[in-house]
Amino acid sequence: MFNLITKYLRPALFVTSSAAFGLSTNSTPTTNFLAQCLSTSTKAHPDDEIYDCLVIGGGVVGLAVGRELSVRGHTTLLLEKTANICTGASAGNSGIGCTGYDAPEGSLERWLLRRSILRHPNLYRSLGLSYNHVNKCGALVVAWNSSEDYALNEVLHSNHAAGDTEATLLHREDILDIEPALAQSSANGAVWVPREMVTEPWLVPIAYANNMLLNGGKIKVGSEVCRADLKELNDDQKVWHVTLTNGTVVRARTVFNCAGLYGDLIDRLGVGRSTFSIKPRKGQFVVFSPIENEHQSPNVIIQPVPTLRTKGVIVWKSVYGNIVVGPTAEEQEDRDDTSNDAQTIATLKKYGESILPALKSCRVVGTYSGIRPATEHRDYQIHHTKEQQWVTVGGIRSTGLTCASGISEYVADLYEDAPATHTNNPHQSRAAMPRTDPVLPPYLPSLPLQHPTAIPNPAAPDLYTLASDYYGRNDGQVYCFGRLWKVTHPLSIHGMTALGPVKLPKRRSNETLREFKTRYEQWQRRKNSDERNQATNGATATRRRRQKATQARAGGAQSGAPDGALDGAQDGDQQPVQLPKKELKLFTAEELDTYDGRRLSKPILLAVYGDVFDVSYGGENGEPSMYGVGSGYHALAGKACTRALALMSVDPKEIARGDDLSGLKQEEIEAALSWHRFLVKKYKVVGRM
Repeated sequence: MFNLITKYLRPALFVTSSAAFGLSTNSTPTTNFLAQCLSTSTKAHPDDEIYDCLVIGGGVVGLAVGRELSVRGHTTLLLEKTANICTGASAGNSGIGCTGYDAPEGSLERWLLRRSILRHPNLYRSLGLSYNHVNKCGALVVAWNSSEDYALNEVLHSNHAAGDTEATLLHREDILDIEPALAQSSANGAVWVPREMVTEPWLVPIAYANNMLLNGGKIKVGSEVCRADLKELNDDQKVWHVTLTNGTVVRARTVFNCAGLYGDLIDRLGVGRSTFSIKPRKGQFVVFSPIENEHQSPNVIIQPVPTLRTKGVIVWKSVYGNIVVGPTAEEQEDRDDTSNDAQTIATLKKYGESILPALKSCRVVGTYSGIRPATEHRDYQIHHTKEQQWVTVGGIRSTGLTCASGISEYVADLYEDAPATHTNNPHQSRAAMPRTDPVLPPYLPSLPLQHPTAIPNPAAPDLYTLASDYYGRNDGQVYCFGRLWKVTHPLSIHGMTALGPVKLPKRRSNETLREFKTRYEQWQRRKNSDERNQATNGATATRRRRQKATQARAGGAQSGAPDGALDGAQDGDQQPVQLPKKELKLFTAEELDTYDGRRLSKPILLAVYGDVFDVSYGGENGEPSMYGVGSGYHALAGKACTRALALMSVDPKEIARGDDLSGLKQEEIEAALSWHRFLVKKYKVVGRM
């Protein structure tokens, strides 16, 4: 296999770097060989190579374009300004693969969506994806009241015009045959759109990235562009000199602007103008736990009748089983503000429960927001300015995940055989026309891969394997395609966290027994900690209910801790938060010392102001613990560390003094109090010293 790889890999594969991004450093030769491909730009030094293609932007579209160019043999470098690929708009989408029926008729967007659908089956297989990662469930576009019934015929016509002749108009009884979960809804009628699907939203762009690397491309993260100059070389050829914020200069013959939310600004930076302006459009989502009753859980995507501006709020089941409601469509100026607001989330929650009443018994496991790079146009803004050696890929509003494969093919065709003059009209040249190879009927195998010599990805792990690895590692990363990647999409994070403890980890083919044992122990520790926290939560809730009942019977008399004491204290309080002492284990210093994270059977504990906290992992979102073995604060694990936290010190002498605050300044005592309030809010109290 190694000989096969080295036979076909381009010379551009090798990157000299001391810091590999998101990659495993275990000792397998293939992993170390590939680990050189993805690097972080940390030093100001020129890159002596002149690349054929420089892609700016590491979202799903940029990664697909980079992969396509690399597969075609062009030396390609992709720059991403953040520390991880697949951030920005690509880390806040829905994961739904659409068919393009709501894109304007005759638009480039619809053309490329249809082309992407033809490419996907064989392309996704070559990327290592399977039906485990892509659920071809179909969608119902539902009219919720009689005033929307008239629009269904238009939706049906749009589907047929787009090429989905199998789309069908349904009455209420037909709807319930397809989706019994809508039995208690007010659905009057619907259009059945069988080709819509749900994907693993983080894995698809990661698959593009990995395949780009395998086929000779390079990716540099932490590489933000601040200047771009087109300069002449001695042979009268022009080359772009792209300067990064750290001073590094990268040279390339052609630049591909796939910068998403910053696409218009990159255009102005490079060619001095932009044909569009990004108008950020936020979409908020709420994520529910899975519905246990299969008959009440949706099998298909449930959509409202779309408008000219948006597809509306959708309800669907992720590939991990979570129920998702969203997105909204809120115009804003800020390109990076992905915050959620309580009122909107409450509205989404109510809307979801009105469609699926079973959601009332499900808990909300998370919320997130994505920002779509909308523009003043209702179509993609893709064009090649040949004389300036610049390709713009902009205005990919909300269909980038579905359309990335079609966009990448189209952009590569533009680059290889472009019209002589700048144009926004895709019909003025042969190269600019999306390919329309006949594939009939619709469900026969897709178009063959255009480059059969391209190196395919290995098969991606199934969802349970991904989830158990992510859950057990507890550091935000997962092992896939022979390396470690940072998981950046909230839907993937929520799904892997929920699915992680369901099945035991499996040993990988290239994993030693010792490596597997370590990974299994990590998984078991996390599972034990979760179970303990769930038991503590249940006991706390029971205690609060009993306390309130006692107060009610006593006419408001206080019993135990004051109501709300567990919610923390106000800034400026000069006393630690008062916690209930009933039903809590009493620890000696010697006993606490055994809970330092070195024993698999025991959680990681520490004590502040006499309260013992379980800090085995980082709270409700499952972040890695700051106190585990090898972490920065591990010296505090198993210790009473009030004085050490007041001084922000891990000096063993200070740690040994425990809760002794003598000789400290007022601001240092206030620092200890702030730490105590922080721990109360984030971790569970499991005992007292």
